[in-house]
Amino acid sequence: MYLYLRIRVPIIDHVEHLVKKCNAKLFALRQLRKVGMNQNKLKTSYYTNICSVLAYDSPVFYFFH
Repeated sequence: MYLYLRIRVPIIDHVEHLVKKCNAKLFALRQLRKVGMNQNKLKTSYYTNICSVLAYDSPVFYFFH
């Protein structure tokens, strides 16, 4: 049922939601970089917070391609 509801959401709205979500997370990463966070910790935070969001939805986009 969850998958059915997700597919019914217009794909444009879904992509816009993902962009907003990732932009907010990128802003936080830029702020952490400004205060001097270690490069390795920044990479870990990127993979954990941003790549995971994009990878979670990538199988859904495959079906619409």
